[in-house]
Amino acid sequence: MKIIVKEPFIKTFDYPLCKNKDKWNYEKITIPIEQAQYNSEISYIHGFNISSYKELTNQLNKINHNDFDFLPEIKFALSHLDFQRKKTIKKASQIKKSSLYQLENLEKYKNEKCIKIKIARNNFIQEIDQLKFFLSKNNIKVRLDANQNLNPEALHSYYQALKEFQQNIEYFEEPLAEYSLYKFINKEIPIAHDEFHKEALMNNSENTLVIKPSLFGSIDDLVNLKNKQVVLSHCYESEKIQSLFEYLASFWPNNYHGII
Repeated sequence: MKIIVKEPFIKTFDYPLCKNKDKWNYEKITIPIEQAQYNSEISYIHGFNISSYKELTNQLNKINHNDFDFLPEIKFALSHLDFQRKKTIKKASQIKKSSLYQLENLEKYKNEKCIKIKIARNNFIQEIDQLKFFLSKNNIKVRLDANQNLNPEALHSYYQALKEFQQNIEYFEEPLAEYSLYKFINKEIPIAHDEFHKEALMNNSENTLVIKPSLFGSIDDLVNLKNKQVVLSHCYESEKIQSLFEYLASFWPNNYHGII
């Protein structure tokens, strides 16, 4: 059955998502694909994806040829179509979910158990003061996502400044850009790696893996990580992906997943 690639559309965010070469990213491109009655999509956010937009569009022009290895984002969409055809996706219930908060709007906290907070965007002292004030008022688990914007020294400074609240910090998510730099990090600092660092997937580290399924690749390969500590995250996909994410989250039922 032929796969149809439809016209992409752009979503603009209220808050910037990450920093890449000193530019903040406000947009996400979604490329819908169809095969018979089944639908999926390919997500692209500059600075988030491992593949470039040009690489993705070049391969999408050849998507009906199976004589080469597809990029992770395309592998995900193709395996999603396959899972729909095989009716593999099962309804999941009681999935634990976490939400994403910006430091600027922590006052919107609504009695949640676990939240992700973007850090390393503004003045260090200002961010630390905001975090300390919030954690002093709320007994909540937080995941501090630096989007690779820290160096080892800055990460140690963050941890030391917040050490009185270490019981609240589940982990620092992908704080460093280079995987080789993690050998300089104090072992007591909880770290989570995302799909950007394939080295973390291949070693026997007990660190948490934070994975955006639509950037990871094959769904079967993701499920094969069920014996590791995995937290699923999203790439602002449309509602058609939500049931798949909830099904995948059921393989790690004790973790809070950022799949809202």
